[in-house]
Amino acid sequence: MENQPPQTFVVTDAHELRPQGESDWTKYTFRMACADLPAGISMEPNARQPNIRGKIYKNMKNELLDKEDGRFYIRNAGITILADSVKKVSDNEWLVDIKPEQGIVDGGHTYTVIQAAKDEGLPPNQFVSVTVFAGNAAKIETDLVRGRNTSKQVKQMSILNKRGLFDEWKDVVGKNQKHIKWRESDSGEIDANDLIRVLTLFNISAYPNGDDTKYPSKVYSGKATLLEEYERSKYEFLRLRNIANDILCLHDYISFTAKDLWNQQGLRVGPRGIFKLARSKTSFLFPFIGEAGERGESRLERAALFPVLGAFRYFVRGDASGPAPFHWDRDFSELTGFWDSHGHHLLKIANKRSRLFQEKLNSLGKDFELWMKAYAFVRKWGTENQPKG
Repeated sequence: MENQPPQTFVVTDAHELRPQGESDWTKYTFRMACADLPAGISMEPNARQPNIRGKIYKNMKNELLDKEDGRFYIRNAGITILADSVKKVSDNEWLVDIKPEQGIVDGGHTYTVIQAAKDEGLPPNQFVSVTVFAGNAAKIETDLVRGRNTSKQVKQMSILNKRGLFDEWKDVVGKNQKHIKWRESDSGEIDANDLIRVLTLFNISAYPNGDDTKYPSKVYSGKATLLEEYERSKYEFLRLRNIANDILCLHDYISFTAKDLWNQQGLRVGPRGIFKLARSKTSFLFPFIGEAGERGESRLERAALFPVLGAFRYFVRGDASGPAPFHWDRDFSELTGFWDSHGHHLLKIANKRSRLFQEKLNSLGKDFELWMKAYAFVRKWGTENQPKG
C-alpha cells in the first residue's frame, strides 16, 4: 500500500495529552460528527476484521440513522487509531498522517458501520469519539492491540495471528488452511486454538514418552492457557511440522470412523455416550481426511477423542531437547491400520470411564485414568509390534 496524504479531521472538540515520562508519542482525543469521519482509513493493525452481518451491528446502524436519537456518542466506545503524526490546523481542523502499516487498532466495526451508513444519510446530530496515538509505532502498537482488544474479549488467537505467530502453520497445512479460523472473522471447521490443542497432544518435549506421570489432559480442561504456552514455546511446537498434516488427518479419521467401529462390535453406549450425533438433515465435516474431506452423521466427543488421540503420541520420535523435527516411528498407514483393527478397544476404555462418571463429559475429559489407560494400551501394542519398515 502506498503512502497517502494526511487525512483531515474536522472535529467539534479536541484534547492533546503527552503522558509524563513519554517523549516519543502523544494521545489525541477528538469528538467529531460521524458524517465527517474520513473514508479510507486502513484497518491493518486491527486484530480482527469487521463482520457487520450480525444483529448487534445492524442495531448499531439503526441507531446511527435515528435522527431523533443523537446518543450514539454516549453508547459507543469509539475508534482508536495509530498514526505517524498529528498537526493542528485550527481548533476544529487537524491533519492526521497515517502510514500504510498504521490505521485503526480498535473500533473497526464502528468505523465500517459508519461508512456504510453514510450512503443512507447520516443525521448531523450523531457523533463519535476518535482517539489517535501518534508517534513511535513500534513502541506502542503491541500494547494498543493487546490492551484495546482484550478489554472486549477479542480472542487471543486473533491477536497472535495479527503478530504473525501462525504464519508458519499456514504454510505447513497448505490448502487446508481454509478450514482453520486464524482470527475471529474467518470461517473454518476448527480454529487456531483447536490446532494448538491437537498439536499439544503430540508434543513430546512437554509430554515425553515414558513419563507415566504427565499426560496432556489440559488440552481438554485448560485450553485457555494453551495459546499462552504456544506463544512462549512456538518453536517447540514447530518441531511437529513434518507430521502436522498427519496429526490433523488422524484427528478427523478417529472421530469420523469411531461410531462405525463401535457398531461393528455390536456394542452399546448410554443415552448420551461418547458419540455426538448430527442434527436431522445435517452432518459433520471432517476436512482433513484425504483430498476432499468426509462427511458423517456422528463424531467422537472431545472428552473421549483427546485422550484416545493423545495416546498416539507414543508413535512420535525425536530428541525431546534438540531442535530437529519430530517424526513417526513407522509409516503413517500403520497408525491408521492400528486404529482400524484395535480402535474399538480404546473406545471401550473411554466408554467404561464415561459410565463411571454417569456420562458427564467434563469429568471424562479430565480423567487421569482414561488418559493413562489409553496411552498404556497404545504403548503395549507399539512395543509388541515393531515398525514394518
